[in-house]
Amino acid sequence: MMIGGYNGWHNEVSRSVMPSLAQVGKRVSPGEYPFVPLSAGIPDGTKRRVHFVNFNDIESVEYVMKRFPVACVLLEPAMQNVGVILPKAGYLKSLINLCEANGSVCIFDEVKTGFRTQLGGYQAKENLKPHLSVFGKAVANGYPLGIIGGKREIMQQFDHADPTKRVLIAGMYNAHPVNTIAAIATLEILKKPAVYEHITKVSNQLYDGLKTLFREKGIVVSLVNNASAFCVYFAENAPTDLHDILETVDFATDVKYRKALIDKGVYHIPIACKQGSVSYSHTAEDIAKTLEITQEVLKAPNRTGTVRRCGPRPDGGLTRTPNNETKQPPKKLPHRGLGGFVSLQPHVGVAVYVHQTHSKPSGGVCHGIYSDALSNSFYVAFCVKRHQK
Repeated sequence: MMIGGYNGWHNEVSRSVMPSLAQVGKRVSPGEYPFVPLSAGIPDGTKRRVHFVNFNDIESVEYVMKRFPVACVLLEPAMQNVGVILPKAGYLKSLINLCEANGSVCIFDEVKTGFRTQLGGYQAKENLKPHLSVFGKAVANGYPLGIIGGKREIMQQFDHADPTKRVLIAGMYNAHPVNTIAAIATLEILKKPAVYEHITKVSNQLYDGLKTLFREKGIVVSLVNNASAFCVYFAENAPTDLHDILETVDFATDVKYRKALIDKGVYHIPIACKQGSVSYSHTAEDIAKTLEITQEVLKAPNRTGTVRRCGPRPDGGLTRTPNNETKQPPKKLPHRGLGGFVSLQPHVGVAVYVHQTHSKPSGGVCHGIYSDALSNSFYVAFCVKRHQK
């Protein structure tokens, strides 16, 4: 798996999304990085059998495969839990080829990239077919649903004729009719070309406007986007892996910028390097208002502070706020219902006003919860590898 990625919270994948340099160590290529747990209670045996490398580093994947029997490689095709890190040209294709040569399963975690990139996910954009794929969030526009899909020979493990090779997939709400109907309705709407055309139009309006505002202010940033998912990095260059973020991004300024937007009514998750999103519900007027407020924030003296590197905290994490910044009680944002803007759920990370309720499909905005899709996909890959021996 990739450091800086997020693939759920069960033991095998529950590693820190944004560990510090002190925790992961200096960049090594080829090589691997330690399991930095996201949760207490993960068995040492689990930590020993899971291996971590940097995104976009095919040499390190090959390095691990030469030394250990690898059941699967699990990754987001574009990493969207530390902002937006795009794959280098040919990286994903090389990864699939390497897995096939090694007898391993390549799994694309498209929980965030699926439907936001385009209807067929990031794999459709790159014309690729991973061995397994998982989708969630936008697939049912907020109703809790996770989907696993993949090659027939792998999916048949769920109902294999030999009980000793059959992989269990079970859940209280699997194929729940309400969630299933929500997904069908969402997909029918997303198939209409006008939906993605609108999302692309308002997304580009936001990106062009942000770039202009930062350039006019003389603030060095790098805006990276995957379709309607984006991140403004307070760094000179777009990151290609987690080490680029840890070594170059000004975390303190990023957090101050986000909090200043929140103070003026534009919700942007107040954590450095978190992805923002534009949805089908957003209008050109919403984007214009967002840019207007962003301009106010950038004009305010010392609003975003001076650019400086982030540093380690005593607990091994990263500095999120300047040392001299004091915590203030959260301000209550105005809420005027359907006619005005409404506050969004904290995990959505939308950086724009919302003019109406989210009855329209988001094209990728998460209004729901996680499912067990990732857990099941990881396990079936593990079992397939075991039975190949």
